[in-house]
Amino acid sequence: MLMRKYILGFLVMLTALVGHAQGTTVPLGTQGYGIVERLDIKYSKIMPIIHTGDKAYFRGDVAKAAETLLLSNLRFNKVQQSQLQYLVDDNPDFLDSLKSVNRRPAWILYREPASFMHYSSKKK
Repeated sequence: MLMRKYILGFLVMLTALVGHAQGTTVPLGTQGYGIVERLDIKYSKIMPIIHTGDKAYFRGDVAKAAETLLLSNLRFNKVQQSQLQYLVDDNPDFLDSLKSVNRRPAWILYREPASFMHYSSKKK
């Protein structure tokens, strides 16, 4: 009986280590979803989102699309820049090269606009 518990515990731990979770999506009807649809219409050849016919975009894909457009040589007006910055601020967990920083953080709280408390290590 005790051996079965150990085997079951080992299998549960192995499943947790090997299993992959589904990514989160941008909720339908939100501001970010509308921004992505407008950007897809205008910059569909540049954006890395492949299947825009599928509803509910993954946050990682949206973050990569905003990063690609911001780091490109394209010129954007102020509205488009603020929309792209909104996508970066809304999905900071999926970006490595772009960081959004709040201009007036309250001590260690709200350093990034989308998170209450954030810690970033210099070690990778």
